[in-house]
Parts: sequence; structure tokens; C-alpha cells
Amino acid sequence: MGTELINKDYYNQMGDRVLAEVLSINKGYAKTFSPENTKAIIAPEERKRKGYGEFWPAGETGTPDLPHPMPGKNVIEIYDPTIMSNQQRLSRHIEGELYHGMKNDQTFNKMREDFKANYAPEEINRMKQGRSWWSDANGKGASDAAIHDAYIRGVNDPSYLEGIKSGQLQYSPKQLDILNRMQNYIKTGQ
Repeated sequence: MGTELINKDYYNQMGDRVLAEVLSINKGYAKTFSPENTKAIIAPEERKRKGYGEFWPAGETGTPDLPHPMPGKNVIEIYDPTIMSNQQRLSRHIEGELYHGMKNDQTFNKMREDFKANYAPEEINRMKQGRSWWSDANGKGASDAAIHDAYIRGVNDPSYLEGIKSGQLQYSPKQLDILNRMQNYIKTGQ
């Protein structure tokens, strides 16, 4: 058995263990995800892409050049192996990726839709100019869903507070309230 396979097995076991921990302390996530229907895996070399990782919903098929890694399961596929070497970083990454799948939770999705409807005028202008949270970090070409999720996930990113303090990132007061409610829902399930 090669070193790469041994490391992959180790990392995948760690991914499953950390995912289970995340679900045990985040009751909102546990309403949608479980260790049986969701996996956190390290991507094999031939699947690695730009960025840290990708959330694959169970029903998504992918593309011919990048098919879903485990059809029928929600998968957090991690492209950057350095994430797997730090449990705290891995935990934060899993928490952030799970946001994408919360669209299936009616309560969370309602908050998500309210968030999308309440951007500050300054941020709407930034998005129209191609300067959204997503494009700041990843360049142009994202779908609207990815852009909105990036703003929502931003609360887990250290640069979120830096962006607000610097005035480069504008959340409306209503959005900040919704983000607090979302975080509470993720933690408590209520």
C-alpha cells in the first residue's frame, strides 16, 4: 500500500470524525446532514482544483470532466491537503461548506432568501461592478448562488471582520441580524 493511499485513508477517517463532531455541536446542520448521508474526503490528485474544496449535494451529478465523487451522498471534497492537517481549520472549513447544503432546510432557506433581499445599496453597487465578496476572493464567473453563499459563509472567515472594519464590505443592519439568526439556528436547530 503506497504512502498516498495510507494518507488518504487517514485523512478520510479524520474528515469523517471531524464532520461527526461538527454535526454533534451544530444541531441545525444535524437536521439536514448525518455521517451516513454526508462525507468529508480528500480529493485524489487528479480531481484537485483551485481553492480549498467543494460541497457536492447528493443529487448533483457534476460534469463529464469532474463527476460527483460519491453519487447519492453529500460530499465535502477537500482540494487543499493542508486543511486536513489542522483539526480546527478542518472543522471551520466543514462548517462553511455545509452552508451550501442548508438550502434544503426550509427554516434556513427562508433566512437565506431574506438575506439576499436585504443588501446594502453600497454592496449592490459593488456586485454590479463585479466586486462582490466572491469576486474579491475568487475572481469573476460565479453564479448568483455562489456569490450569496460567499457573503453568508463570510461570517466564518477572518477577513469578514476586516472587510467590515475597512468599509470594503457592506452588510445592511438587517443582514447582520439575519446572519446572527442563521448562526444561532446552525448551533441550536431552532
